[in-house]
Amino acid sequence: MSITNNEVEVFSDSRIRPLADQLSKTYNMCSLVLNQYYARGINTLCPNDAAEVLKDTAYGTDGTDGDGRPVVNGADLIGVVVRASEFVTSYEKNSKAKLNTILSVAVHPNK
Repeated sequence: MSITNNEVEVFSDSRIRPLADQLSKTYNMCSLVLNQYYARGINTLCPNDAAEVLKDTAYGTDGTDGDGRPVVNGADLIGVVVRASEFVTSYEKNSKAKLNTILSVAVHPNK
């Protein structure tokens, strides 16, 4: 039996498929960042310490506020890495059941 309700069709095309695309992109980005994080040895270079401020372009080296983004510290950076790792682990659990659900609906999972 087919679902022919127009509202369901429109919702699927306008919300569900784009959501599946975004979730697959998020999974792919998390995987890429984690691979680079360990391959580049960032895990050994960045302390998990809120007192250690990352002096990237958000940090104003000339006494200004930098580029306007919030300043990040070591604990912030590690926290995001941990969340990315949790996301990937969750999607890969049970033979990638969650990932496969998303990929079965995604239209452009890698764009």
